[in-house]
Amino acid sequence: MGLDLDDITYGNDCGVCFPAGKTPKYLYASIGGMSYINTAAPAGPKPPNGICKLTQTIDPCTWYYDGSNFTVGFSVQPGTLSSAGIFLKAPAGQCFAGTIFTPCIYIIPNQLNPPYVYEGGVIHISWIPPTTPEGMKDLADDFLVDIDEETKAEFFTADDGTVYRYANPAENINIKIKKEP
Repeated sequence: MGLDLDDITYGNDCGVCFPAGKTPKYLYASIGGMSYINTAAPAGPKPPNGICKLTQTIDPCTWYYDGSNFTVGFSVQPGTLSSAGIFLKAPAGQCFAGTIFTPCIYIIPNQLNPPYVYEGGVIHISWIPPTTPEGMKDLADDFLVDIDEETKAEFFTADDGTVYRYANPAENINIKIKKEP
């Protein structure tokens, strides 16, 4: 069990946040907490809460995902900031914008004001592939907990870190893992 960091695919050197030869080609954006502004009359597709895989672009400090309803981008800039954005394809417009004026910060809240179609939300960026229910089963086996297809996974932010929650109501399981920045 465990993650072998040698399995990470590396891309072109960014020079910001990653040592030489260790800039990941792929990043994973975990998006959570976005909701419709008007739940009575939703103006777009279901909010993009979930996980998507971003690929490094020609700019080695920018990663991008192009989905059917949304595009997601993340970039870091030397010495200044980390930023993320989500763009809705129809109705077209930006529905998430977040900037942290410190590079190498990977938990970014939605700061779009006024909000467009959706409100709230946070993006957590990681270069380690997300844990699936199958991956959690390996972890749970170490604790003698039975996890099956009923298992639900979510994440949310606390003031002092990200909390990952894995739950299986049928088995009365509730596992929370806190990741501090």
